[in-house]
Amino acid sequence: MENGFRVRPHVARAVAGVRHVLLDYDGLCFVMPDGAGPWEVFRALPQTPWAHFSRSMPYMLWRLATHEPELAAAAEPIASAVELDGALTARMTRGLPEVLATGAAAGRRMWVVGGISETAMRAGLRAHGLESRVAEIAGRHGLDGDTLGVVNVAVRAARVLGVDPARCLLVSGRGEVLRAAGQSGFAVLGVPCGHDTRKWLGDYAPVVTNLERLGQALTARGGPG
Repeated sequence: MENGFRVRPHVARAVAGVRHVLLDYDGLCFVMPDGAGPWEVFRALPQTPWAHFSRSMPYMLWRLATHEPELAAAAEPIASAVELDGALTARMTRGLPEVLATGAAAGRRMWVVGGISETAMRAGLRAHGLESRVAEIAGRHGLDGDTLGVVNVAVRAARVLGVDPARCLLVSGRGEVLRAAGQSGFAVLGVPCGHDTRKWLGDYAPVVTNLERLGQALTARGGPG
């Protein structure tokens, strides 16, 4: 029990031995505004190939890169600009500065990973004075297929840094991210933050209530080996 909070066994197992904690930028750390999505990019294109439209920006860019490379080349800088504007106005999730500090103090390396432009992510973190508190920041790089999607970004970052995914805990408020991350070998933990419900997240991972509870779990006994 830490500070009156008892870490449940399945949560303790998820964080035990984890050295690196990967926080999902737009699925946990921040709430991106409605005007920073694929529709804003799609409607700015010179053509509108509806067969490739998606509510997921990474998937839409992947579809365009695969089937309409010229349109993809036009779409990517628009997406980056939209994401930058969104990152600078996004609402930060309560408790983010604290969990970055408490996790680092407990010997965890705190990363932020995301499916949006890495430049936009860095700008958003910098605007809140958090960029220097994050050990690693990884996001989308142009149309590089290895960086289209949060889990692809996490896999690539782990590979580049020589880190075993099994020593990484990916934390998100989106069920599809938790599912894909678990299938890619990461330890996973859900935090409801306005995307998916606790019940939905619980189908894919142990769940804690908020970032404060995440911080308490990270500082409990049985930390990184």
